[in-house]
Amino acid sequence: MKEKTGNGIARHIKSPQTDYDLHSLIEKRWSPRSFSEKEISEEQLFELFDAARWAASAFNEQPWQYVYAFRGTPGFEQLWNCLMPGNQPWTKSAAVLMVTMYRKSRKKTGTPNSSAAHDLGMANAHLL
Repeated sequence: MKEKTGNGIARHIKSPQTDYDLHSLIEKRWSPRSFSEKEISEEQLFELFDAARWAASAFNEQPWQYVYAFRGTPGFEQLWNCLMPGNQPWTKSAAVLMVTMYRKSRKKTGTPNSSAAHDLGMANAHLL
């Protein structure tokens, strides 16, 4: 299947070969190797962060944090320069770059949070 992007360029969308019926949003998911230059508003970005906020986490700790920067800002260049050289070419035109982090210890007790990385993964899945 081919689909036109915002800039009029056709791209090939793979049809999934699934063993079971999946939700259409999952079936249509694909991983681009580059990003369009289409901008995203801060409101749209915050909608994604709000989706992440609703992810389950052990003891409702929500140990994750997002650091982001819009293309054309000094922060974007700083984040972009942290990427591995192989990832830089296909991320240069992304509207936003972000880094995700998690707190390794619990806020209330200071004890290790062994599920923090898993909880971050849940938040990222909700964001996506």
